[in-house]
Amino acid sequence: MHQRTYGSLLLGLSLLVPACGSIVKQDPDAAPTDACQTCIDAPTTGVVKVTVVNRGAIVPNADVVFQNADDTVVAVAKSGPDGTAQATMRTGGSVTVVMPLIAPATSQTVYTFLAVEPGDQLATDRVTVTTTKVSRVFNLPTVVGATSYDVRTECGNALGNATPSVTIMVDTGCTMSNIYVTARGPTPRSFFAPNVTIPAGVLDLTNRTFTNSVQLAATLTNTPAVVTSAQSSAQLVVGKLEMTAPDGTALTYPLPLSPLTTGLLKVADIANADAFILTSIRRSSGASQLFFERTANAAFTFDVGQNQLPWLLAAPAVDLNANTILWTESNEGSAETTFASFRIARPAPGVNFTHEMISPHTVGKLVIPRLPAPLDTFNVTATDTPTSLNVQLATFPGGYDAIRATAFSASTVSERVPSRGRFGASVFN
Repeated sequence: MHQRTYGSLLLGLSLLVPACGSIVKQDPDAAPTDACQTCIDAPTTGVVKVTVVNRGAIVPNADVVFQNADDTVVAVAKSGPDGTAQATMRTGGSVTVVMPLIAPATSQTVYTFLAVEPGDQLATDRVTVTTTKVSRVFNLPTVVGATSYDVRTECGNALGNATPSVTIMVDTGCTMSNIYVTARGPTPRSFFAPNVTIPAGVLDLTNRTFTNSVQLAATLTNTPAVVTSAQSSAQLVVGKLEMTAPDGTALTYPLPLSPLTTGLLKVADIANADAFILTSIRRSSGASQLFFERTANAAFTFDVGQNQLPWLLAAPAVDLNANTILWTESNEGSAETTFASFRIARPAPGVNFTHEMISPHTVGKLVIPRLPAPLDTFNVTATDTPTSLNVQLATFPGGYDAIRATAFSASTVSERVPSRGRFGASVFN
């Protein structure tokens, strides 16, 4: 279960800070709309910095637009050699990054962060740290009839091994790790070894014991009648390891769902682990909601009625004249974050781009900032036909402020929910 995957201003002028990036255009007289007259705890102006990263690599010379909440321009900059650009902004503005077209790609990506705050350290992705690898040998207990062995550590994996003597490539310098091993075959089993010292030569794990998976009861309660199907799946997490039972499968809850339904999940036999439960619920219209919950490794109960988000009641659309994404949502539940994206392909002059946005949730709409020339090429026009339009209404531990800076960064579920809590998304597909 991985995911790739989220105010206004009172004082001061908005000026580009010249420490990183180069100025192309700035308007020190821009005056945004005041919408937060009572914001007294947080600073109303401050530096907002963005690091431009694509597929793990720093990207210099990307166009970055800093705008106030009313789309007046604070500054237009180029990301510097370190991939960064920054400006002093008031609360509530937006930052848009236009990735350069890098061959052999034929399409660009545009990222927009809305309702940014002074002090924000934004990034379009995480920087991949290249590490060297070293070879180690793990000797495992033999399972009669096993067809393959999988070994997972926090610094390298070796999957699909035919024998219990496994050669694994781990990060240089990795001398201790949690280890999770599965044996697949007619009697799938697993074991977990915490905080194991990894020697330079051979690691002997033959004294470890494979065990069968155990059952975890899962119950949905207070399920609204509009929900027509529901599923859950589970894995366990310790440290950075996310562990799925070798015989774990998704649970489809038996009907009727309302008001209560229950079933059994399979998880590895690891007592001191947290459980990650993925629950999906669906309406016949095509609307669905997904919930990732980090909880105790114990019987699980999910109150659907209490935790549901607003439902998307129809496919979203783009109002090209108003520069706005529109949708109809139900009044159940609440969300604080909206993800949206769409693709534009114009045959002439051959402009192709995907625009991804993260915004605080506003019922039924997301207004797209209008970019200034010469980047107005990346605004929607009245003759465009947006495709691959996607809207997700979401909730995260810590709310929009907690997800905004890293919303576009690839991450695992355990990184999104490092402690116990839940995030959810409502979509239409």
